Amino acid sequence: MKRTRRERLRPLTERLSRLLATDDGTEILSVLQRLRLEMLAPSTEDASPEQGSLRLGVWDAELQPDGSVEFLRSEDCAEEWRYWADVERIPPKQGARVVLLGESVARGYLYDPAVTPARVLGAMLRVDVVDLARTDLVPGELPELAEALPALEPDAVVLFAGNNWLNAVLDAPEDMELLARAIRRDGFAACREAFLNDVVVKRCGNVLDRMAGILGALEIPVVVVVPEFNLADWRNEPTLLVPVLPKGRNVPWMAALEQAERALVEGRLEDVALHATEMIELDGGTSAVPHELLAKARPADARAHLEAARDAVCGLLLPHSPRCTSHVQELLRSKSSEHGFALVDLPRLFAEHRGGLLPDRALFLDYSHLTLEGIRVAMTEVAERLVPLIGDGAELQAAQIEIDPAEEAAAHFLAAIHNAHYGQSYEVIRHHCSAALDLAPSVSGLMLGFLDYQHGYAEPWMCKSFDEVARRPNVRRYLAPEGRRPMRRLADVILVEAIVDVLASHEIPLQEDGAPPGEPIDLLAGRHQSSTFREEGGYTFGPKPAYRRFFGLVSAFQLRCAAPAPLRLRLTCRVPSANGQSPPVEVRVNGAAIGELPASATWATAELEVPGAEIRAGANRIEIAWPLLEPRWEEQLERAARSLERGVRPDVLPVFGEVHALTAQL
Repeated sequence: MKRTRRERLRPLTERLSRLLATDDGTEILSVLQRLRLEMLAPSTEDASPEQGSLRLGVWDAELQPDGSVEFLRSEDCAEEWRYWADVERIPPKQGARVVLLGESVARGYLYDPAVTPARVLGAMLRVDVVDLARTDLVPGELPELAEALPALEPDAVVLFAGNNWLNAVLDAPEDMELLARAIRRDGFAACREAFLNDVVVKRCGNVLDRMAGILGALEIPVVVVVPEFNLADWRNEPTLLVPVLPKGRNVPWMAALEQAERALVEGRLEDVALHATEMIELDGGTSAVPHELLAKARPADARAHLEAARDAVCGLLLPHSPRCTSHVQELLRSKSSEHGFALVDLPRLFAEHRGGLLPDRALFLDYSHLTLEGIRVAMTEVAERLVPLIGDGAELQAAQIEIDPAEEAAAHFLAAIHNAHYGQSYEVIRHHCSAALDLAPSVSGLMLGFLDYQHGYAEPWMCKSFDEVARRPNVRRYLAPEGRRPMRRLADVILVEAIVDVLASHEIPLQEDGAPPGEPIDLLAGRHQSSTFREEGGYTFGPKPAYRRFFGLVSAFQLRCAAPAPLRLRLTCRVPSANGQSPPVEVRVNGAAIGELPASATWATAELEVPGAEIRAGANRIEIAWPLLEPRWEEQLERAARSLERGVRPDVLPVFGEVHALTAQL
């Protein structure tokens, strides 16, 4: 009898699986996977750009009858327009011209297109400034832009970038192997140092060298702007505590954190510093938390500690807000000196402007995007550097930043949303809501519209209130339908509280978002569980599982109810590090314990009845308290190293609990 293809292949596949199951087989599979990555990588040798075409960002070159070249915005790039300057055409050069290259900070994020740094710089110098700043620009895209600059005939180029340089493309097998070896040597602390020093600094240094070669050959002078960070106000999301640590250090680290926080409440600052120092010794500099504690305990050295806090999470292969680390700042300074670039050092400049105070909300809308004051101070210094480089009688002019108060108010309200979706404090979020109302009381319409579509049933872009909110150009750029991430409906409890607080004299028509009685409500949906982009998207760049992982000891869920009523909760969960001696998992509603279930490493389901007396009309907080257990660090670190060898970003944070399903039924 003729065997089927499956039957013929079975002995071969079984033999292959037995061979790959050995230690040597695992290494062979890893090498084969790395070889596949190399084969799939695009080859620069085979690249052959279309003859006669020249594209600059989203603008295509068009030859004019007089032989000049102008650039017209391409319909082919319509989906990317919102990331670039809102300009239809870049005309041929008429007089002195400066080109601005950069990222979202140079774009004027949240003010754009009402106000942009390029426009402010042009008004100060009275010259043409071509705005080639792009939101989300990564370093590898800079040389391509630089190569097209001769067509613009610039007299000088300003490079205002560095916040996105940690987004170095991590796809080279040798880089993956480097980081895998570092993890096996000393965990994520060694991985972080290798990534920052051997990947980011090396690659970004090469980018600056290439740009120096391109622009130097054309004798085009360059001004480099070193970005600064909102050290005083910005804090990493609370969940990003510390990665999996080697040698069973996670539980001692958490114990030291608890002692430090207790000492801080009691005003024992020396004890705070002592416990924070112990935490740094345990984590090898991979957590912002002890550095932030040291900044409170030793305010005289706050800048150094907050810079260390800013840098700590970088290089851990975790999602976090953009920032320019000390490594990149020093690279920009050293390469500017090496290549003869003029330098505008914002950390130094802002310190002088603020009389030695830490950079704060006076200069920043969020982590790195500048306020109007920040833009004015930065561009004034850039203009001063450009005057001797441009020639043609250029001189610095006094220029006011002109903006409709309603547009500035909208920018502050957008800043409130952005800060909330990155887990910032109620005080910071309320500050921006209040600033918005002080600038233009009419911004209350934006706030009410936001509340309306956030609490509706349909997708935001389907709501009439969204259309009304998005009428302003800068609001549309932030919330536009083609950029769906900012539009995801989240559990904006703190943001809503801040808005309602500043609108205390208004009647707020909040729509309840709970399902009708009798229908189960999925509490894992973003509007009930996720307050931030990271909670919604996950704290990893790797594959997302079909269940929720939680990286803090308490997981919170929000449920709005029209009136008090009994509630039934159904929970399916597990605790990855659980053993027979583990404490139970506790479930709380509005602070009251309503039940518990054994901590199990396998999936377990429990149904809990919540008395109507525990449920409030309005917002209710449901919490799962996980036991504090040491992660299986040897297994997890080895898994992370093998993930990198396969070309996959690893899981980094310890997982305290996992939930497959959580429903509430009124």
